[in-house]
Amino acid sequence: MIRRPPRSTLSSSSAASDVYKRQAHIFTPKLQDNSGLMAEWFDNQGSQNTVLPDLANQIPDLITVQNQISWATTGAAWSLSSGGNLPWADEFSLRASGYINIPADGTYTFEIESDDGSKLWVDGTLIADNDGHHGMQTASGNIDLEAGLVSINLEYFENLGGAGLILRWENNLGLGPEIIPAARSVDTSLTTLPISAPKN
Repeated sequence: MIRRPPRSTLSSSSAASDVYKRQAHIFTPKLQDNSGLMAEWFDNQGSQNTVLPDLANQIPDLITVQNQISWATTGAAWSLSSGGNLPWADEFSLRASGYINIPADGTYTFEIESDDGSKLWVDGTLIADNDGHHGMQTASGNIDLEAGLVSINLEYFENLGGAGLILRWENNLGLGPEIIPAARSVDTSLTTLPISAPKN
């Protein structure tokens, strides 16, 4: 069984915000042995997107669990935590979701560096908007969080040329900045990885 976010008929940005707010305030994480984030991959071949596509009603072509969100910009296909590489080097999208374990109450800064566009929600709040067709660049935002599990959702797209995506965090208590480690993230999918989910 593949667990997918609720579908919405809202616009792309509104739909994403609505879904992620519901995840933050309603969903209860089911702890499993898998650390990392559930990664849903979408084939955008021929689309030549210049902004994030609407993924709200899309069925992923591939589902994996990623230990970290950390790909330096490259023209080659990204490697996967489960082994092997993505089947595409260009024209694809990613929706990553799960929970992160906040170690202590504090103010946290989350940073997404990407080529091309990306957006990041933490606890249902849009923290960083790095959308658009561009080379590797960074967007960040701050949020006050309490210790424990909070939802995290990231969307990304690659058009043509180089592709890169890195997710970092730090807090006002001396943590980081660092790439969010697998030990701090929780996959809440009900799948065994890797899984191919062909479109109907």
